[in-house]
Amino acid sequence: MSNVDVVHSFADVIWNKQELHRFAEFMWEDVRLRGLGAETPIVGIDALVKETAQWLGLYSEVRMSVIRTVAEADRVAWQWQLTGTVVEPRLTSQRPPKPDEGGPWGQEVVVNGISISTFRDGRIAEEVTQSGVAEFLSQLGYPPKAAPGGAA
Repeated sequence: MSNVDVVHSFADVIWNKQELHRFAEFMWEDVRLRGLGAETPIVGIDALVKETAQWLGLYSEVRMSVIRTVAEADRVAWQWQLTGTVVEPRLTSQRPPKPDEGGPWGQEVVVNGISISTFRDGRIAEEVTQSGVAEFLSQLGYPPKAAPGGAA
């Protein structure tokens, strides 16, 4: 399986099928995932499984698509899109509804991102990833629009 094939399989198995127990098929035990900033990296499959489970818990009907890939030597850069329906009401910028009012969740959101995966012997050893968090939050109503008179 090529490194590009691994990326496509990873997106399908982990994100679309949510088979988190299969992480070791795609990543080394000591894998490092980091963003573009100075934030602390996520190190190890156990930590990555926990983080992924938290993200998946925000959605129902989640779907990750690999839009395009560029491969060179031991690296694959891949653009992805995550689409899902928000099921976590605490994410919305609006007041929590009364039980009989329903809620703003159930809204489909789209998150776009790019990852650069570095491979070692056919599995991901390190990944740098960045997603459109501002785009994600704006779809949920952040920042809240000011009410007439300046109150938010």
